[in-house]
Amino acid sequence: MTVVYLPRLRVVLLVALTLVCSVKASTASPPPVPECPWCARGDVQCDRECPVLKSSFPVSISAQVGGRGFAYFRAPGTPPLDASHATVTQAVVVHHGALRNGAEYFCYVRNAVLRRLPPAAAARVMVLAPNVLEQGDPDLDPAADLWWPAEGGDDCESGWAWGDNSTAALSA
Repeated sequence: MTVVYLPRLRVVLLVALTLVCSVKASTASPPPVPECPWCARGDVQCDRECPVLKSSFPVSISAQVGGRGFAYFRAPGTPPLDASHATVTQAVVVHHGALRNGAEYFCYVRNAVLRRLPPAAAARVMVLAPNVLEQGDPDLDPAADLWWPAEGGDDCESGWAWGDNSTAALSA
């Protein structure tokens, strides 16, 4: 008789253990998420901070809008875009996402270049991060920068992300 009931007992124990383990797994805290999974493979730390300089690049409508230019970030000591770059042999342009945090993106890439290349090679790489600014952004200098109205709305189907003009409130 024990032989007949033993397989059933095994099945019941197996089901009970499975239920206990799944309940335990579902109540356990999830594993920690990497700080920035898009740039970390587990062996790379995302460096958000570095020396950074905000600059402005004159564009075709700059004269019509009081000299305002397109904001971008670069390393201190790197010449601005409208100057000579005799030692630069490569450029990396990294563009921010919806948070418009160009300085952080600049630092992610600049720090990666500095970490991966020998110093002499890294010195020949220019990293640039354009920054699309909206009204009210902390990096915005309304007298010097082109900016977009902050009226994209919840549908996210208007504003700078959809190619709207930056100068709607300006005279261009």
